[in-house]
Amino acid sequence: MPIPRVCLCAQPRSGSSMMMRVLQAGGLVIDYVERTNDSTSLAIMRQPYGFFENREAILANNYVNSFKLLDPTKFADVPTDYKFIFIDRNLTAIINSWKAIIDAYNKLTSSPLTYNQKIEIATQRNTDWNSILAANPNLFLKLDYDVVATDPAAMANSVAQYINTTEFTFDEASAAAAFDLTLYINRN
Repeated sequence: MPIPRVCLCAQPRSGSSMMMRVLQAGGLVIDYVERTNDSTSLAIMRQPYGFFENREAILANNYVNSFKLLDPTKFADVPTDYKFIFIDRNLTAIINSWKAIIDAYNKLTSSPLTYNQKIEIATQRNTDWNSILAANPNLFLKLDYDVVATDPAAMANSVAQYINTTEFTFDEASAAAAFDLTLYINRN
């Protein structure tokens, strides 16, 4: 297997789409499905470059290439030959990001959303991912969201050290260049 397969684990609103774009630029083959750009979609509003996810393959346990996994309940189904990267973003920042999206979405619709459900889901996913990380401390390359956002070269170097093999060299320069700081949203 010359090109490593990576499972990027993260919560929604943690920079996972940006990180998938970076991994693709670095030379990984990414498994994703293009989404229709509906300007009123809650998620599309903050994802101008797409999601880089393939929910259908994950639900069917059909893993072929590198992909992102946002649902911790599907972690046990991922084949063990994957390399695992986790983006760690502060729960308060994730919740604040969701609130900003919901506020923007509510300005466009006559059926406003509330924060409660997203906060409950984010809190539960945070607990679940932390349990998985604690049970598998040596399985993951853990990347801090703020470091990824402020030092793409250091992030690309960490990824390269983690996934490089004798048959594959991660392109650190292309990966770091693919990081688009203008998409670094809701930092506070």
